[in-house]
Amino acid sequence: MTDTAWGQQREVREALQTIVSDPQLGAAALSNAQTMSNLLKDLLPDAPRETSVLVAAAEAGLAQILLDHVRQGMDAATAASLAASAFAARAPFTPEACHWVVGELSVALGIVPGLFSTAADYRAGLAELNLLTGFDARPAGRGCPPPSGSTSGQSLWHSNDNANFGPRAGQIVECYPYSRGSSPIYLWTLPTQRVILIASDQAARATYTNLGNWWSRLSYG
Repeated sequence: MTDTAWGQQREVREALQTIVSDPQLGAAALSNAQTMSNLLKDLLPDAPRETSVLVAAAEAGLAQILLDHVRQGMDAATAASLAASAFAARAPFTPEACHWVVGELSVALGIVPGLFSTAADYRAGLAELNLLTGFDARPAGRGCPPPSGSTSGQSLWHSNDNANFGPRAGQIVECYPYSRGSSPIYLWTLPTQRVILIASDQAARATYTNLGNWWSRLSYG
């Protein structure tokens, strides 16, 4: 998602700052869907698209998730990426929209002015995310779902509906069991955007095949 695509950025930031700076509302309001819906009708009357994403983020408690990650000692960039990836896995919005809303909430909360600002930050964030969730590239098989005989896998991937995410070095997908509970995880990267996405299926009897089928149908158009 680019600032051009989301032209209400200044208005959104002013609205969120108004909410956070109100002593009767504060940061907690950002995680209250009903409060956000009521407030944004007045604060962003001409931005229904942005409002819908912000209200959904409030319903998911995204602002509180960000704060919790940071309070637990996680660096701001990784906290933002984890929150955005979790939101993207459950919300009916594009990955770009999910990263946009996390970025705006981060600014409102004073956590971070953006996500990964440099390529080095992006690489460090990916390494830390792999460490936190339990991925080790050394024993990983080639491909996702993991090939026979492997419990994890990794390969390059590309989008069939967006040339911006065509075949390129470093654009990877990883599949592996989460280190806390063994739920199957798919993690994939958009290096040109310095974005990392992650999805986990915590349902009973969840499989890499089912998660992979969901992942393969994602659109980046």
